[in-house]
Amino acid sequence: MIRYVLGGVALAATGYGLKRYIEDEIEISSIYKNFKHRRKDEDNEKDEEEMIHVNLYDDEFEVLPELKEIIEKYKNAKRDLGQNSLRELKSALSEINNIDTITQGIIANFDYIERYDFKSYSDELIKEFEHYTNILQDTKNYIDKQLDKLDMIIIATQDYQSYSNEDKKLVDTLISICTTLDKIDNKNITDDKNTIAREIKRGYGKLENIIS
Repeated sequence: MIRYVLGGVALAATGYGLKRYIEDEIEISSIYKNFKHRRKDEDNEKDEEEMIHVNLYDDEFEVLPELKEIIEKYKNAKRDLGQNSLRELKSALSEINNIDTITQGIIANFDYIERYDFKSYSDELIKEFEHYTNILQDTKNYIDKQLDKLDMIIIATQDYQSYSNEDKKLVDTLISICTTLDKIDNKNITDDKNTIAREIKRGYGKLENIIS
């Protein structure tokens, strides 16, 4: 089974809000107080879990007016992917056995309040957001096209070691998508408040190569 690792606390290692939580002697578990599991639906017996929303920061910020529209589109694409296709993909992959050593990097669905606190903007920055929004949409479409095939693979057998090379390749590709998106989600979009962080850029470059 896939080992889910909640990486939320590690995200705060860079500072901002975690120190205050510790100094105020607030239990770390309270960060996740909004986490809830819904009861199984009687009709389809499918578990649904609410996304976790965590604000790791103390100070307030506003998105630059010039960036609001494109960032909103980016956030919507990211949310649509994460709460739908990616959630279904992770749920399916979690049913596959004997791939722990391959999938230990996958973490649970974990959503936090991202800081789009850019202090300046440029045409290049806007184009980057547009490009990454398109990649997110293309990734969702790619996953949606593969989910039925993945279902058939898992229905036949949940043992990864018994899969054909073609099926293993598909599963490995889908796992790579998950781990790449997780790394993107767990990195601040900007470090210098003027440009998109290099790790984010590399992540989207890798993601684009995977689905192309």
